Amino acid sequence: MMLNVILYCIVTLLGILFIIITCPIRVRLNGNLNMQESFIDGGLQLILGYKNRGIGISIFPDRSIAFGKYEQPLFFKRIEGELIKSIYLKNSATLLKKIPSTIPVKSILRTIHWEETSIKGRLGLSNPMQTGIIMGYIHAFNGIARPRKLHFSLEPAFLPEVNTNIKGEIQIRFSPIITAIQTGISYVKFRK
Repeated sequence: MMLNVILYCIVTLLGILFIIITCPIRVRLNGNLNMQESFIDGGLQLILGYKNRGIGISIFPDRSIAFGKYEQPLFFKRIEGELIKSIYLKNSATLLKKIPSTIPVKSILRTIHWEETSIKGRLGLSNPMQTGIIMGYIHAFNGIARPRKLHFSLEPAFLPEVNTNIKGEIQIRFSPIITAIQTGISYVKFRK
């Protein structure tokens, strides 16, 4: 009886590990540019799961972890203290110097997929003519290229003063198991 419980626990833990390894990882980089106040802000977030739900790990500017929807999580916990110790960084740096870098980097870059980029906000330069020209170029590009992964939602501000407030977001996705397999295969081929 006890052996069955132990086996069920091991199988459950292996299943959870398998789901985590095969689940795609998304990296979301967002920024905010406000030229009225000379203000630039940004953030970096790792997302484990689907496009709208999963585990969100915020790395920059504050460290936190959240479960559920990314905008309104069910559980949210702020992480205090240092995440990475300098001892581990020194050991990993000496390890990375021994590995030839060009071959694994190429295989890792092949597994990264660009999901979407969105730019939203208000664009207004000091000269209304320049604002109109830039907005014309942006709308012409959207009309000709019709990019599915690139979303522009800018409204012009035709005032004789700088009136710009733009928020942007870039999101990429990769699968850790596929990345590890391709990197391992290319590393083994390089070592032969």
